[in-house]
Amino acid sequence: MHVINYVVIGAVLLLLFGSKQLQSLARNAGKATGELRQAKDRLVADPSLEELMNMKRSLDRMPTTPGKAMQMMLAPTTKPADATNATANAVTEDNT
Repeated sequence: MHVINYVVIGAVLLLLFGSKQLQSLARNAGKATGELRQAKDRLVADPSLEELMNMKRSLDRMPTTPGKAMQMMLAPTTKPADATNATANAVTEDNT
């Protein structure tokens, strides 16, 4: 659109609504635009279901005790559940 078209549209709006109501309409339109932008940003920033599942898997592999951490460092190919059983077996064997 050309500048003259914007001027004509602005003049018509000013005549129809008046200056105070036109200011209020513009302010409300600006607030609504800002809220929509924030909602879009929150929606885009949320991780997808696949990303959440990957995070859960990585959290499941994290050791929760120093013993599990040592087992994982010494034998990184074993799963944490296997490391727990191996640690429990080693403790049982040492106590007998």
